[in-house]
Amino acid sequence: MHNIGTREFITALLLGLLHSLFTLFIVFSSIWVCVALWVQQPFGWLGSRILIGIWIAFALSMAGLYVEGHIISRRTDILIYLLAFACSLVWYFSITARQDRDWNPEVANMLSYEKHGDVITLHNVRNFNWHPDGTYDVRWETRTFDLNQLNGINIIASYWMGPQIAHTLVSFEFTNQQPLVFSIEIRKEKTEEFFGNRWFF
Repeated sequence: MHNIGTREFITALLLGLLHSLFTLFIVFSSIWVCVALWVQQPFGWLGSRILIGIWIAFALSMAGLYVEGHIISRRTDILIYLLAFACSLVWYFSITARQDRDWNPEVANMLSYEKHGDVITLHNVRNFNWHPDGTYDVRWETRTFDLNQLNGINIIASYWMGPQIAHTLVSFEFTNQQPLVFSIEIRKEKTEEFFGNRWFF
């Protein structure tokens, strides 16, 4: 049996820990990249899926799960992977939000405002008339609010699908005027629908 010294043991332990941490980094970063490519499809449906396959094969090789050995050398493989991941981060976080999609009618318009002193005019305030069968009458309004007339703020939680899921709304109460309610919602396109607590497209 080969005996190793304390220094060699600690070095081997640290290298093993470092390898394990890097393997976890490869796994989770690859999942993130593949999901980003799947959703954004920067090279079209087919091109993006081919790139996902290439990325998975290289990541498995890096993790030592797919093939024995490495494509070039361990150090070069690591540098290539880190560079590719850095490029994917730059690409993803440089994506600008688009407002020219075919939105569902209830989220078709964007709120805008004008402020003159303490008076604020809001354009495209949604005040739809909702029917029990889920249909609605489209109604967008322009409203003017005097901030000096603000007399209360309420936070409302609208629960559905049990106590774990709620939609949070903030309501601003004004004297002699309808309340103004804000909420943060997913902006769905016409081809996208909710199913239970999930979002499908």
